[in-house]
Amino acid sequence: GIIDLRKITDETVEIVDYKTDAERSREESYRRQLSAYYHAVAELFPERTARVSLFWTGSGERTQVEPLSRTALAAHALE
Repeated sequence: GIIDLRKITDETVEIVDYKTDAERSREESYRRQLSAYYHAVAELFPERTARVSLFWTGSGERTQVEPLSRTALAAHALE
């Protein structure tokens, strides 16, 4: 995947992924996607706090995402 928006400050790295789904039926799949982004960014910027969220273009709502641990993410990759 490709990160839609990355905002870097002295203290944080914020990742926002834009979604056009009206029903939000794939949120768990998106959580895995953003978890991968989270771990990549956290490794690149260990001195900053990483945050990930979804932005739903239809409603204009932004939802914070709690990333999966590396172990949980790896387990999903094996499914």
